[in-house]
Amino acid sequence: MAFKSKINLLILIVVTIIYLISICNSASKYRKKSIKTAIDSRITSSGEVLNVIEANLIEQTPAYNVILKEHQITATKLTKNFPLETLAYVTPWNSKGYELTAKFAAKFTYLSPVWYQITWNQLNSIVSINGQQDIKQDWLASVRINSPSTKIIPRFIFDKFSYNDYAVALETQQKQIQIVSLLVNEINSQNYSGVAIDTGLIGARVPFANQLFSFLGLLSGALHEHNKMLFYAIPAMIRADHGSYLFEKKDFELLAPFIDRFSLMTYDFSSQMKPGPTSPIPWIVYSVMSLQSDPQMAAKLLIGLNFYGYDFATKLRLSNPIIARDYITLLEQQKPTIEWDDRASEHYFTYGKNQNSHVVYYPTLKSISDRLEEAKRLGVGGVSIWEAGQGLDYFFDLL
Repeated sequence: MAFKSKINLLILIVVTIIYLISICNSASKYRKKSIKTAIDSRITSSGEVLNVIEANLIEQTPAYNVILKEHQITATKLTKNFPLETLAYVTPWNSKGYELTAKFAAKFTYLSPVWYQITWNQLNSIVSINGQQDIKQDWLASVRINSPSTKIIPRFIFDKFSYNDYAVALETQQKQIQIVSLLVNEINSQNYSGVAIDTGLIGARVPFANQLFSFLGLLSGALHEHNKMLFYAIPAMIRADHGSYLFEKKDFELLAPFIDRFSLMTYDFSSQMKPGPTSPIPWIVYSVMSLQSDPQMAAKLLIGLNFYGYDFATKLRLSNPIIARDYITLLEQQKPTIEWDDRASEHYFTYGKNQNSHVVYYPTLKSISDRLEEAKRLGVGGVSIWEAGQGLDYFFDLL
């Protein structure tokens, strides 16, 4: 009897294993079929690929395996979907940005290659323009052929300037005019449509603010004489160490008459000490509403849209910025459940345990779509993307 009982138990175990295997195989076939159906449903009878909006891929609960299957597929039509202005920064250290912005050039009102530095030589007190070695003439030609209306507005950053360097370099109007001349000559020689100036996170509270704002006024006048535009990068509403904001409404109102567009850097809200969303929508709204009172001035604002994210090691208080390839690798390795932060309107997922616990925030179709809609609701001029090569390919369907 004992022997017979063992035989029966063994048979029961075998039957159970076979049953479980059949269920797993069926589930696997169903998942594969669902993914294949999702891709096939994007192809019309004429062979065109639908964009992510038409294919209903914007979801609050996206599955990691669908992202893996879909993220490199983009619509056949390359026309602009977002009705407001769209600026994208393109960096020389990320070649994918060149590839994608050339392909989708018609979706961009402005493209801002990050090539140039304004440098200060303390020994001989000379300001120089550097970065010409990074200019990609083949990319410029491709953009201009694919979308003649897209304006090229390269960024010029005051590189490694201390407060004292700013004070000395901009000390007199004559010195300011010398820098203006360097910039205008470079813009005209390359047939750019304007200049995007980045002076870092500074506003009216710095001791050289009057000289800086005077310089921007002179630069604006010189550029406008040549029918060129002036863009200026400004921080979102983040408090400085002394408690006041880095850039406030009075700064905006002072500069707005001669700045054509402000690139509002509404990203990097969280930090390794306080992990969380990169650009929560309530913070975007607060930053915009705190600056503008005149709807015409609000139209000069381009709200920042990050195409990158962060992987936070929550226990170790470390963070790593991640771009598309890093995110895809994490999805492949971790196979996570992607969750929705309803307050911030961002997706995230967690992985690891104990001391190795991580939380990852990275843009999705849903989070980007929500921000594009918020830009329309706020009455701003549009969005500015940092930066084009860091996002997933199918993000461009939304633009």
